[in-house]
Amino acid sequence: NSPLVVREAGALAGRILKASKQDSARMDAAYVSILDRRPDADEIDKGLSYIQSLRRKWGDIDEAKAWQSFCHALMASNEFIYVY
Repeated sequence: NSPLVVREAGALAGRILKASKQDSARMDAAYVSILDRRPDADEIDKGLSYIQSLRRKWGDIDEAKAWQSFCHALMASNEFIYVY
């Protein structure tokens, strides 16, 4: 939750939004950029559900805010933080 992580999540969200108009392609880009792997079908479904829930919660918001939140969540995941 540091300013660095928030800033980088926002920057990545901006790049993802510019790269594609399709949410599934955006989801794939987020996983590849952050975790260096493609998401499986279940992860795509859960990620898209998360984005949709933020859209419902916040109404007509800046789309970047929802994607920034998702990128921030991936950056807070154990898979990102710890080396296995």
